[in-house]
Amino acid sequence: MFAWSVALIVTAGTLPPGVLRVLAYRSGSVDHDPGMRTVAAVVLAIGLVALVCFLALSVVLLTR
Repeated sequence: MFAWSVALIVTAGTLPPGVLRVLAYRSGSVDHDPGMRTVAAVVLAIGLVALVCFLALSVVLLTR
């Protein structure tokens, strides 16, 4: 249950900001930092991994 809670918190804390950073980077604005694409990719990757862990742990808890 602890791992499920951690996965939920990490997913909720990283996935929305990651999506917003990707959308901001792709908006076409020229005033973003050079590292914004890298930060967006890293945050989005962490969020997606956390989402996969959350879903897998949810299935395990529901079938237990």
